[in-house]
Amino acid sequence: MMIYTVEQIKKRIVKLKNQGHWNCKDCGKNTFKNNKDYYVVTDKLWLKFGISKGMLCFGCFEKRLGRPLIKEDFKDCGVNQENILVKNLK
Repeated sequence: MMIYTVEQIKKRIVKLKNQGHWNCKDCGKNTFKNNKDYYVVTDKLWLKFGISKGMLCFGCFEKRLGRPLIKEDFKDCGVNQENILVKNLK
């Protein structure tokens, strides 16, 4: 198992950011800059409506899904606990 330093992780994030890794594959919005667009849905939903590699903003994922996202659509993880849109879902 490889262990990375904080500096190595920061460099990797900057590299991915500069390569457009964080951009929504449908609309091009930078999901890294907007914490509302950084979320994790269930594997079942992502496999059916998501993409193999890359990001989709919240709105574009809802368009692909054909309905608004609900609380049950999301994994219970730290990323979603920090996302204001996910936290406000009933």
